[in-house]
Amino acid sequence: MPGLAGRVDRERVAVAGHSWGARTASTLAGARVGDGESLIGTRVAAAVLLRLPGSGGDDLSPLAAQHFPFMNPDFSELKTPSLVVAGDRDQSPLTVRGPDWFADGYRLGPGATDLLTLFGAEHGLGGTQGAFDTRTTDESPERVALVQEATLAYLRTALGLDDDAWPAVRRALAAAGEPLGRIDTK
Repeated sequence: MPGLAGRVDRERVAVAGHSWGARTASTLAGARVGDGESLIGTRVAAAVLLRLPGSGGDDLSPLAAQHFPFMNPDFSELKTPSLVVAGDRDQSPLTVRGPDWFADGYRLGPGATDLLTLFGAEHGLGGTQGAFDTRTTDESPERVALVQEATLAYLRTALGLDDDAWPAVRRALAAAGEPLGRIDTK
């Protein structure tokens, strides 16, 4: 690509996405949708999956089962190091389960090593899709700042740029008097 020659480190490619974008990003990290094949052999070295839609089957609402029958992911091949970010108040019309549905990729994906659960966060995780976006129902500049800081730190550590960036965020969040969220690690 013009302008990128010599500037791209092909060993440190990351992918990130929010909601349906997270579903797409997860396929590049190895998850499969339906009968599709795993793309684990790609150059993706790390992933950030914000609000990754969860399992299909009985977990889907009637609306989702009728209109999105392809929503049947297989996270067993999601082996790329990944951070899953979810909100504890994210009530999706696509599932009958509730907010924990968005943590399925973490629970079921062997490479999804960390889960950041944001307290009080809904679909927009506090407004991550942009300032003044009218779709944000849970506006919180503090949550947005945490998502920004945490995802960058995760990627810096996962890509071998700063071994202490992610552990430092984990320590700071655990030590916070009134934390904005919780990080689980497996």
